[in-house]
Amino acid sequence: MLNILLVEDNSALRIIELRYLKETLGQVSVQAAGTAADAVKIARSNHLDVVVLDCGLPDAEGTEVATLIQPHCPDAFFIITSAHPPNLERLRQISPNIQVLPKPFEPDDLVSLVKGTFCAAHPPPSSPITSAGNNSSSIIATVQHELLNLLGLAMADICAMETDLLAELENPNEIRTILAQDIPALKHTIKLTAERLKACLSSIK
Repeated sequence: MLNILLVEDNSALRIIELRYLKETLGQVSVQAAGTAADAVKIARSNHLDVVVLDCGLPDAEGTEVATLIQPHCPDAFFIITSAHPPNLERLRQISPNIQVLPKPFEPDDLVSLVKGTFCAAHPPPSSPITSAGNNSSSIIATVQHELLNLLGLAMADICAMETDLLAELENPNEIRTILAQDIPALKHTIKLTAERLKACLSSIK
């Protein structure tokens, strides 16, 4: 089961995101906190796979909270949400497993990022095919997983690119540099996943 901590001080947003994550992801455990203190308390006593963390909490700044949570959950993936996204490279000094999701965002964006970041690091174990029925089910499950990887990883790359661009709006030269670096990386992500999908589909024949 996927264990998620949702940290958002806006109670209305917290309720919406909490409900959407539970309804969309299915078999997950989602705990919610509205303050940094509550978030750290939950992290100390629970195994967490994903932490969705608002950057503007009333009692602490988001990057500070990530620093406090990370030692208790060293393998957790962090998704930082903010209307003024911090520098991604600075965040990754806290943990390499950090993505930024700029506000405002659609609930589907959050779900895709959660699926992509976690599923990419935890692929389902392969199993031998014992019958035609199992063959079909296994192929469908594998293709679904790869598609989720593609969507999630692409979303993560796009969000990171958007964060960098927002930070450099006044500097067109830097924007060109970011585009030159990030667009090939995004293409590479899509190409790799497409190749894996092709390999999965070829097993049908």
